[in-house]
Amino acid sequence: MNSTGSARILTADEAAALAPAQVVELSRELVTTNEQLAAMQEQLAGLQHQLDWFKRQVFGQKSEKRIVSGDDAQMSLGELFATLPEAEEAPSSEVA
Repeated sequence: MNSTGSARILTADEAAALAPAQVVELSRELVTTNEQLAAMQEQLAGLQHQLDWFKRQVFGQKSEKRIVSGDDAQMSLGELFATLPEAEEAPSSEVA
């Protein structure tokens, strides 16, 4: 009918007065519009999925930010070095 985007619902009398060719054209436009709507809905779902992923990357919990509970069985690096015996200095050998 018109492709300016100002579609309106026809009354019963207006619809009855349409020529068969107009009905066919309106049916084709409806099918095209429904296909476009389905494609846009699919695109929207994909973009929403991407947005959710980016939000998790930016605002989600990071391993560096997690508070690690103190495990008494696990030594810290400082404690590990404190338990090691002092290393003896290796004898220096001069090459002649």
